[in-house]
Amino acid sequence: MKIAILTRTSATNFGTVLQAYALQKYLKNQGHIVKTVDDRLARRVYSKAIKVESKKTFKERVALFIDGIIEKIKYSRALKLESLSKAFKAKHIDYFYANEIADVNASFDVFVAGSDQIWAYSAEPELFPFFLLETISNEKTKASYAVSIGESQFPLEHKEKVSYLLNRFDYLSVREKSSREVLGKYTQNPISISCDPVFLINKEDWKNLAGKRKIKNKYVFCYFLGNQEWYWDRVAQISKATGFEVYVYQQRETKHSYQNVRVCSPTEFLNYVEFAEFVVTDSFHGLCFSLIF
Repeated sequence: MKIAILTRTSATNFGTVLQAYALQKYLKNQGHIVKTVDDRLARRVYSKAIKVESKKTFKERVALFIDGIIEKIKYSRALKLESLSKAFKAKHIDYFYANEIADVNASFDVFVAGSDQIWAYSAEPELFPFFLLETISNEKTKASYAVSIGESQFPLEHKEKVSYLLNRFDYLSVREKSSREVLGKYTQNPISISCDPVFLINKEDWKNLAGKRKIKNKYVFCYFLGNQEWYWDRVAQISKATGFEVYVYQQRETKHSYQNVRVCSPTEFLNYVEFAEFVVTDSFHGLCFSLIF
């Protein structure tokens, strides 16, 4: 079969990138022709709606655009992370690029939404309908795989639309019981719980991506998406108890007294996790790869 995967492709988050790689690889291993649809298509399709809904003046929008450029120039870390993420995706993920949704509909038999938090409305409201496969023809086979929501409900004004779009799916699967409970409010269709895509491919595949050990000494690897004060209490406890060196990667950088990993690629992230004696993390995929390794 010709299968199209719809997931976030513009993200630099390691978990988001690696789950996209894993789902495509698994489906290819089953003998299918698989492409991941570039989400920039969705951003173009829904851009008009975004502009109509925006209450900002043209001058305000220009100022925000300029501020965004300045931020990227000022914070070179973001640019480096984006570059490393793009390089990984260009090498390991097969993308389908299209100018029109009609091209996507005509090119595939099955459409899979997932995985990760693509149905978290608050994350990117403008892409929410795209990941619910709003633009995919009724006659096409539609499935979700291990989708996560991260919210207790969708906005009330979208209840009818969400129910309609969910009922168009031939198969529904989510990542957590909580997500199934949320979707159960909007559809009577059966909803299964499935493991995250990173568990679908074997450990050796991940080890091959991670490569040879980079840090020779025993160490603790900290991977934080958030920043809570008590995180550092736990890190200090482990550091004191083991005497191991501590390496820290934070999505939002803060000052600390440990080795700072400012920039790394998705494969380097795997390397840090694989060879660590301990991993301290608030990340779902940080936990997943700790379990895998």
